Amino acid sequence: MSKFSYEQKLEAVLKVKNEQMTRRGAAKLLGVSKTMVNRWVDRYEQFGEEVLRQKRRKYDGQFKIDVVEYMQAAFVLLMPYLRVPKQGRNVILLPCLQQHID
Repeated sequence: MSKFSYEQKLEAVLKVKNEQMTRRGAAKLLGVSKTMVNRWVDRYEQFGEEVLRQKRRKYDGQFKIDVVEYMQAAFVLLMPYLRVPKQGRNVILLPCLQQHID
């Protein structure tokens, strides 16, 4: 469950949007950081009211592995188009990608 309800988030956002309260004031009212209120307001402006109902997603380990493998495959496909920095610069590559550079 979210620490703050949809109604609390919406109230804070609407107070800010209607210029009844600053973002800092809304944050203080709810006991949350100004950064969190900024996030709510920005997401509300970009995606609308419904975004405040969304919960954070939790991804299982297999999904995370699939994403990394997908990103590695995409990197390999893009390698011919990427410039590799000259030797001596601080570059960190994952060992699994190093073989494609050598």
